[in-house]
Amino acid sequence: FVPSAAQDQKGNLAVGYSVSGTTLSPSIRASYLNLRGGSTKPVEFNILTGTADEENAYHWGGYNSMTVDPADDCTFWYVNEYFTTPQTGTSVTWRTRISHFMIPGC
Repeated sequence: FVPSAAQDQKGNLAVGYSVSGTTLSPSIRASYLNLRGGSTKPVEFNILTGTADEENAYHWGGYNSMTVDPADDCTFWYVNEYFTTPQTGTSVTWRTRISHFMIPGC
């Protein structure tokens, strides 16, 4: 949920997003589609495995961004939010994860 997407100079697409489930604390993942390599199936990878959940907060991490570095037009930079400790009160303490990657062939 809460995806953000960008495209590199070769037309490859990358999407970053949050995931969670009944046995998975909110975590950060990304997927890419290597169009230059002829791929028709996205490759998903983990950026951060969550260790905490939130309660009593009115929304989940609406602040994230996937961008391509203008210096090489190949490096994707992704920013998203997460928690390191359970959020149970009215005050929510977010952490920020910044990651970068390149799609093979760019």
